[in-house]
Amino acid sequence: MLRRLLQRIGWRRHRPVRFAIMFARRALGFGLYYSGALTFWRHGGTSRGSPLILMYHSVGGRGLSPDIVVSRGHFEAHIRHVRRHYRLWSLQDVVTLIEAGRPVPGNALVITLDDGYRDNFEEGFDILKRYECPATVFVTVEPVETGRLPWPQALWRHLNATQQCELQVSWQSANGAAIDRVLPLRTDHERADARIVLKMFAGGLGPREREDFLNTIARNLGCIDESDEDETRAMLTWDQLREMSRWGISIGGHTMTHPRLSGLDTETVRHELVESRRILGEELKTDIKLFAYPFGGPDSFNQGTKREVAAAGYTVACSAVVGRGAASVDLQALDRVYIPDEPVWRFAIRLLRLRTESRLIAWTLREN
Repeated sequence: MLRRLLQRIGWRRHRPVRFAIMFARRALGFGLYYSGALTFWRHGGTSRGSPLILMYHSVGGRGLSPDIVVSRGHFEAHIRHVRRHYRLWSLQDVVTLIEAGRPVPGNALVITLDDGYRDNFEEGFDILKRYECPATVFVTVEPVETGRLPWPQALWRHLNATQQCELQVSWQSANGAAIDRVLPLRTDHERADARIVLKMFAGGLGPREREDFLNTIARNLGCIDESDEDETRAMLTWDQLREMSRWGISIGGHTMTHPRLSGLDTETVRHELVESRRILGEELKTDIKLFAYPFGGPDSFNQGTKREVAAAGYTVACSAVVGRGAASVDLQALDRVYIPDEPVWRFAIRLLRLRTESRLIAWTLREN
């Protein structure tokens, strides 16, 4: 009765109540972590059929969208936590285990970083070495060769810098896709929504048409001449990749230009996969077998792209789909867990949430 009454008056909408709930969640998570109580759930959790693969991008990077940057301090705390509570595996060793038909340990965990940002070397590499943590870096080849940001990050910069209040977008692509919209840009939320719309459309265009489309967007936003030193030093160099590879960091493919593969014709998909694997292999003098789908969501790949990935010579491909680890493992679409910039207690609970049905743990992670 009381619950229905509270729901009717909309008690959750009141700011003091929302603040109290948020504080209670944080206090509970903080207490669970630092009291050691999480051990109860960790030991009693269910075993996964596939490895727990974490997905990072930038470590302490500057001038990048906040959703892909994890601070150096948080990254080190995360690595220290997983070194203490999980069994760290390289992605290739896990794949070898799966191919041999052997079960993956319930506490197996893999670290991956996408795109190939220079801060992976300048900020993250020494942390990985200090904790003897194997990892895989999935490299988008064209930005590494040019030294400039991948186009999704350049798009974020344009939207973040513009003084425009809206953006008129009208484009008919060669493959039949079209967009004709007015995107409001007055608030951070509206700019974030506009970025999603533009990324999904641009990702399905071929490289040349995508460049033309993004140049048009930049001109309309008044950002066509924008450039700075941070952007031209944003990506890993081949020498840095070679040093990481010599130490034991695995290098994987992430296409040439970071497209949404499911939106491209077969010939373009093959070029993105085969050419990037060839260049990586020649530069690093190693056979590239690991791959990660750009964007990685369920709409970023399909059965056709999975077949092309295998035909290009990759033995495993990672998505960005979060799962609980099914009994049967699809090596052409391994699920991964996106890791945001968060304190270690919340990070620990996030990982534990994948192994337990506890409502208390789930409630602690809720945003509102």
